Amino acid sequence: MTEIRFESSTHQFQIQRSFGTHRERHPVQRLTLPILLATLVIGVVPSSGALAQQTPTPIPLVAPPGPVSHFATRFDVVDVPEQFNQVLMIVDFPVGAWTPPHTPGGYVYTTVIDGEISTRMVSMPGQEATYPAGTTFFEKPGEYVQVGNASAASARVISTAMLPVGAPLSVDQNGFTIDAYAVVSDGSGPTTVDRASIQVDRPSGAFELVQLVLDFDSGVWTPRHLHGGQELVILTTGEITLQRRDGVEVFTAGESWVNTTGLVHAAGNKGTEFAQAVATFLLPAGRPLTTVI
Repeated sequence: MTEIRFESSTHQFQIQRSFGTHRERHPVQRLTLPILLATLVIGVVPSSGALAQQTPTPIPLVAPPGPVSHFATRFDVVDVPEQFNQVLMIVDFPVGAWTPPHTPGGYVYTTVIDGEISTRMVSMPGQEATYPAGTTFFEKPGEYVQVGNASAASARVISTAMLPVGAPLSVDQNGFTIDAYAVVSDGSGPTTVDRASIQVDRPSGAFELVQLVLDFDSGVWTPRHLHGGQELVILTTGEITLQRRDGVEVFTAGESWVNTTGLVHAAGNKGTEFAQAVATFLLPAGRPLTTVI
Protein backbone atom coordinates (compact mmCIF):
# COMPACT_ATOMS: atom_id res chain seq x y z
CA MET A 1 0.00 0.00 0.00
CA THR A 2 2.88 2.30 -0.76
CA GLU A 3 2.00 3.43 -4.25
CA ILE A 4 0.59 6.92 -4.00
CA ARG A 5 -0.51 9.19 -6.75
CA PHE A 6 -2.66 12.24 -6.88
CA GLU A 7 -5.23 13.32 -9.39
CA SER A 8 -7.72 16.07 -9.20
CA SER A 9 -13.74 14.00 -7.68
CA THR A 10 -20.06 7.82 -5.60
CA HIS A 11 -24.46 4.07 -4.55
CA GLN A 12 -27.07 1.84 -3.59
CA PHE A 13 -29.05 3.58 -1.05
CA GLN A 14 -28.78 4.10 2.64
CA ILE A 15 -28.80 7.30 4.63
CA GLN A 16 -26.60 7.81 7.64
CA ARG A 17 -26.12 10.85 9.83
CA SER A 18 -23.10 11.36 12.01
CA PHE A 19 -20.52 13.78 13.28
CA GLY A 20 -16.84 13.80 14.30
CA THR A 21 -13.16 14.82 13.99
CA HIS A 22 -9.64 13.32 13.42
CA ARG A 23 -6.24 12.99 11.71
CA GLU A 24 -3.29 10.62 10.94
CA ARG A 25 -0.19 10.03 8.77
CA HIS A 26 2.53 8.05 6.85
CA PRO A 27 5.70 8.72 4.86
CA VAL A 28 4.59 9.45 1.30
CA GLN A 29 4.54 11.59 -1.77
CA ARG A 30 2.74 14.88 -2.13
CA LEU A 31 -0.91 14.24 -1.52
CA THR A 32 -3.13 16.12 1.04
CA LEU A 33 -3.82 16.78 4.76
CA PRO A 34 -4.43 15.90 8.49
CA ILE A 35 -7.37 14.65 10.46
CA LEU A 36 -9.15 14.71 13.83
CA LEU A 37 -12.42 13.20 15.02
CA ALA A 38 -15.13 13.28 17.58
CA THR A 39 -18.18 11.16 18.27
CA LEU A 40 -20.06 9.51 15.42
CA VAL A 41 -23.82 9.27 15.71
CA ILE A 42 -25.36 7.29 12.88
CA GLY A 43 -28.98 6.87 11.85
CA VAL A 44 -30.16 4.91 8.83
CA VAL A 45 -33.09 5.75 6.59
CA PRO A 46 -33.46 3.26 3.73
CA SER A 47 -34.80 4.55 0.44
CA SER A 48 -36.68 2.67 -2.24
CA GLY A 49 -34.50 0.13 -3.98
CA ALA A 50 -31.97 0.54 -1.18
CA LEU A 51 -29.15 -1.88 -0.58
CA ALA A 52 -29.61 -3.06 2.98
CA GLN A 53 -26.21 -2.38 4.45
CA GLN A 54 -26.04 -3.20 8.15
CA THR A 55 -25.60 -0.18 10.38
CA PRO A 56 -22.29 -0.36 12.24
CA THR A 57 -22.33 0.02 16.00
CA PRO A 58 -20.80 3.45 16.67
CA ILE A 59 -17.58 3.41 18.68
CA PRO A 60 -17.19 6.48 20.91
CA LEU A 61 -14.42 8.58 19.37
CA VAL A 62 -12.88 11.40 21.35
CA ALA A 63 -11.35 14.17 19.30
CA PRO A 64 -8.20 15.95 20.39
CA PRO A 65 -8.51 19.72 20.53
CA GLY A 66 -7.76 21.64 17.38
CA PRO A 67 -9.57 21.71 14.03
CA VAL A 68 -13.35 21.60 13.79
CA SER A 69 -14.73 18.49 12.08
CA HIS A 70 -17.88 18.24 9.97
CA PHE A 71 -19.85 15.49 8.24
CA ALA A 72 -18.02 12.59 9.88
CA THR A 73 -19.66 9.44 8.53
CA ARG A 74 -18.83 5.77 8.50
CA PHE A 75 -19.73 2.72 6.43
CA ASP A 76 -19.22 -1.01 6.81
CA VAL A 77 -17.01 -1.94 3.85
CA VAL A 78 -18.19 -4.95 1.85
CA ASP A 79 -16.86 -7.15 -0.96
CA VAL A 80 -13.36 -5.71 -1.18
CA PRO A 81 -10.58 -7.92 -2.65
CA GLU A 82 -7.19 -8.53 -1.02
CA GLN A 83 -5.75 -5.62 -2.99
CA PHE A 84 -7.72 -2.62 -4.20
CA ASN A 85 -7.38 1.01 -5.17
CA GLN A 86 -8.87 3.49 -2.72
CA VAL A 87 -9.93 6.62 -4.62
CA LEU A 88 -10.95 9.74 -2.71
CA MET A 89 -12.92 12.31 -4.73
CA ILE A 90 -14.44 15.72 -4.08
CA VAL A 91 -17.14 16.42 -6.66
CA ASP A 92 -19.18 19.55 -7.36
CA PHE A 93 -22.66 19.32 -8.88
CA PRO A 94 -23.92 22.58 -10.42
CA VAL A 95 -27.68 23.06 -10.57
CA GLY A 96 -29.13 20.55 -13.02
CA ALA A 97 -25.91 18.51 -13.36
CA TRP A 98 -26.30 14.71 -13.61
CA THR A 99 -23.94 11.84 -14.27
CA PRO A 100 -24.76 9.59 -17.22
CA PRO A 101 -26.31 6.22 -16.34
CA HIS A 102 -23.41 4.09 -15.09
CA THR A 103 -22.35 1.30 -12.78
CA PRO A 104 -19.22 1.65 -10.61
CA GLY A 105 -16.22 -0.66 -10.88
CA GLY A 106 -16.38 -1.18 -7.11
CA TYR A 107 -18.39 0.06 -4.16
CA VAL A 108 -18.50 3.87 -3.95
CA TYR A 109 -19.35 5.49 -0.60
CA THR A 110 -20.59 9.09 -0.66
CA THR A 111 -21.22 11.81 1.92
CA VAL A 112 -23.10 14.95 0.86
CA ILE A 113 -21.34 17.97 2.38
CA ASP A 114 -23.12 20.85 0.65
CA GLY A 115 -26.54 21.25 -0.91
CA GLU A 116 -28.67 18.29 -1.92
CA ILE A 117 -28.04 15.28 -4.17
CA SER A 118 -30.55 13.00 -5.89
CA THR A 119 -30.17 9.48 -7.31
CA ARG A 120 -32.07 7.55 -9.95
CA MET A 121 -31.88 3.78 -10.33
CA VAL A 122 -32.05 2.81 -14.02
CA SER A 123 -33.98 -0.32 -13.04
CA MET A 124 -36.62 1.80 -11.26
CA PRO A 125 -37.64 4.57 -13.70
CA GLY A 126 -39.57 7.47 -12.27
CA GLN A 127 -38.22 7.03 -8.76
CA GLU A 128 -35.64 9.31 -7.11
CA ALA A 129 -34.03 9.38 -3.69
CA THR A 130 -32.82 12.69 -2.24
CA TYR A 131 -29.92 13.22 0.16
CA PRO A 132 -29.37 16.55 1.97
CA ALA A 133 -26.03 17.66 3.41
CA GLY A 134 -24.88 15.35 6.20
CA THR A 135 -26.44 12.18 4.76
CA THR A 136 -24.83 9.36 2.80
CA PHE A 137 -25.46 6.78 0.12
CA PHE A 138 -23.44 4.19 -1.74
CA GLU A 139 -23.25 2.73 -5.22
CA LYS A 140 -23.03 -1.01 -5.84
CA PRO A 141 -21.25 -2.66 -8.79
CA GLY A 142 -23.68 -4.12 -11.31
CA GLU A 143 -26.49 -1.66 -10.62
CA TYR A 144 -26.90 1.26 -13.01
CA VAL A 145 -27.59 4.65 -11.51
CA GLN A 146 -27.54 8.40 -12.14
CA VAL A 147 -26.37 10.88 -9.52
CA GLY A 148 -27.33 14.53 -9.84
CA ASN A 149 -28.47 17.85 -8.49
CA ALA A 150 -32.18 18.48 -8.95
CA SER A 151 -32.23 21.37 -6.46
CA ALA A 152 -31.95 25.12 -7.01
CA ALA A 153 -28.49 25.44 -5.41
CA SER A 154 -25.06 23.92 -6.07
CA ALA A 155 -24.01 20.75 -4.23
CA ARG A 156 -20.77 19.02 -3.24
CA VAL A 157 -19.95 15.45 -2.17
CA ILE A 158 -17.06 13.42 -0.79
CA SER A 159 -16.86 10.00 -2.43
CA THR A 160 -14.51 7.10 -1.74
CA ALA A 161 -14.35 4.31 -4.30
CA MET A 162 -12.98 0.86 -3.44
CA LEU A 163 -11.90 -0.47 -6.83
CA PRO A 164 -10.39 -3.89 -7.51
CA VAL A 165 -6.93 -3.36 -9.02
CA GLY A 166 -7.40 -2.63 -12.72
CA ALA A 167 -11.14 -1.93 -12.43
CA PRO A 168 -12.49 1.34 -13.93
CA LEU A 169 -14.21 3.97 -11.84
CA SER A 170 -17.42 3.54 -13.84
CA VAL A 171 -18.88 1.83 -16.91
CA ASP A 172 -21.75 3.05 -19.08
CA GLN A 173 -24.71 0.97 -20.27
CA ASN A 174 -22.86 0.03 -23.47
CA GLY A 175 -19.98 -1.45 -21.47
CA PHE A 176 -17.54 1.39 -22.13
CA THR A 177 -15.26 2.75 -19.41
CA ILE A 178 -16.19 6.32 -18.49
CA ASP A 179 -15.55 8.87 -15.77
CA ALA A 180 -19.10 9.46 -14.60
CA TYR A 181 -17.96 12.44 -12.53
CA ALA A 182 -16.39 14.48 -15.31
CA VAL A 183 -17.79 17.36 -17.33
CA VAL A 184 -18.96 16.11 -20.73
CA SER A 185 -18.31 17.72 -24.11
CA ASP A 186 -21.36 19.99 -23.97
CA GLY A 187 -20.17 21.44 -20.63
CA SER A 188 -22.81 19.68 -18.55
CA GLY A 189 -22.31 17.21 -15.73
CA PRO A 190 -20.49 17.29 -12.39
CA THR A 191 -16.92 18.48 -11.87
CA THR A 192 -14.25 16.53 -10.03
CA VAL A 193 -12.56 19.21 -7.91
CA ASP A 194 -9.85 16.98 -6.42
CA ARG A 195 -8.97 13.30 -6.55
CA ALA A 196 -6.31 11.19 -4.81
CA SER A 197 -5.74 7.44 -4.94
CA ILE A 198 -3.59 4.77 -3.36
CA GLN A 199 -3.26 1.01 -3.78
CA VAL A 200 -4.21 -0.75 -0.56
CA ASP A 201 -3.75 -4.20 0.95
CA ARG A 202 -7.04 -5.13 2.58
CA PRO A 203 -7.01 -4.81 6.40
CA SER A 204 -7.50 -8.17 8.09
CA GLY A 205 -10.98 -8.82 9.47
CA ALA A 206 -13.95 -6.48 9.33
CA PHE A 207 -13.26 -2.81 8.75
CA GLU A 208 -15.07 0.48 8.21
CA LEU A 209 -14.62 3.52 6.03
CA VAL A 210 -14.71 6.83 7.91
CA GLN A 211 -14.73 10.13 6.02
CA LEU A 212 -14.93 13.70 7.25
CA VAL A 213 -14.11 17.37 6.67
CA LEU A 214 -11.66 19.30 8.90
CA ASP A 215 -11.51 23.10 9.26
CA PHE A 216 -8.27 24.75 10.44
CA ASP A 217 -8.45 28.42 11.33
CA SER A 218 -5.16 30.30 11.27
CA GLY A 219 -2.90 29.14 14.13
CA VAL A 220 -4.92 25.99 14.91
CA TRP A 221 -2.96 22.75 15.50
CA THR A 222 -3.74 19.19 16.47
CA PRO A 223 -1.79 17.62 19.34
CA ARG A 224 0.58 14.74 18.51
CA HIS A 225 -1.64 11.77 17.78
CA LEU A 226 -2.00 8.55 15.80
CA HIS A 227 -4.84 6.74 14.08
CA GLY A 228 -6.21 3.22 14.37
CA GLY A 229 -6.35 2.85 10.57
CA GLN A 230 -4.75 4.28 7.45
CA GLU A 231 -5.68 7.83 6.48
CA LEU A 232 -5.87 9.37 2.99
CA VAL A 233 -6.33 13.14 2.86
CA ILE A 234 -6.82 15.97 0.37
CA LEU A 235 -6.24 19.61 1.29
CA THR A 236 -8.98 21.58 -0.44
CA THR A 237 -8.21 25.10 0.77
CA GLY A 238 -5.27 26.95 2.33
CA GLU A 239 -1.99 25.55 3.63
CA ILE A 240 -1.21 22.89 6.25
CA THR A 241 2.06 21.98 7.96
CA LEU A 242 2.47 18.29 8.81
CA GLN A 243 5.00 17.17 11.42
CA ARG A 244 6.06 13.50 11.34
CA ARG A 245 9.06 11.53 12.50
CA ASP A 246 10.63 11.90 9.06
CA GLY A 247 10.43 15.69 9.15
CA VAL A 248 8.12 18.59 8.41
CA GLU A 249 6.20 19.13 5.16
CA VAL A 250 3.97 21.94 3.97
CA PHE A 251 0.98 21.11 1.77
CA THR A 252 -1.13 23.50 -0.29
CA ALA A 253 -4.61 23.26 -1.79
CA GLY A 254 -5.00 20.30 -4.15
CA GLU A 255 -2.19 18.27 -2.57
CA SER A 256 -2.70 15.00 -0.71
CA TRP A 257 -0.93 12.55 1.57
CA VAL A 258 -1.28 9.28 3.45
CA ASN A 259 -0.71 8.58 7.15
CA THR A 260 -0.20 4.92 7.94
CA THR A 261 -1.76 3.16 10.90
CA GLY A 262 -0.03 4.09 14.15
CA LEU A 263 2.17 6.85 12.72
CA VAL A 264 2.54 9.69 15.23
CA HIS A 265 2.04 13.13 13.73
CA ALA A 266 0.65 16.62 14.26
CA ALA A 267 -0.86 19.03 11.74
CA GLY A 268 -1.58 22.72 11.84
CA ASN A 269 -2.23 25.94 10.00
CA LYS A 270 0.78 28.25 10.26
CA GLY A 271 -0.60 30.54 7.59
CA THR A 272 -2.91 33.52 7.88
CA GLU A 273 -5.74 32.04 5.78
CA PHE A 274 -8.37 29.42 6.59
CA ALA A 275 -7.52 25.82 5.60
CA GLN A 276 -9.80 22.84 5.01
CA ALA A 277 -9.07 19.15 4.47
CA VAL A 278 -11.08 16.07 3.52
CA ALA A 279 -9.95 12.71 4.88
CA THR A 280 -10.91 9.05 4.70
CA PHE A 281 -9.81 6.28 7.07
CA LEU A 282 -9.80 2.51 6.68
CA LEU A 283 -10.54 1.60 10.28
CA PRO A 284 -10.42 -2.04 11.47
CA ALA A 285 -13.54 -2.79 13.52
CA GLY A 286 -13.17 -1.93 17.19
CA ARG A 287 -10.13 0.34 16.87
CA PRO A 288 -10.25 3.97 17.99
CA LEU A 289 -9.96 6.51 15.23
CA THR A 290 -7.60 8.84 17.10
CA THR A 291 -5.30 8.44 20.08
CA VAL A 292 -3.55 11.53 21.47
CA ILE A 293 0.10 10.93 22.44
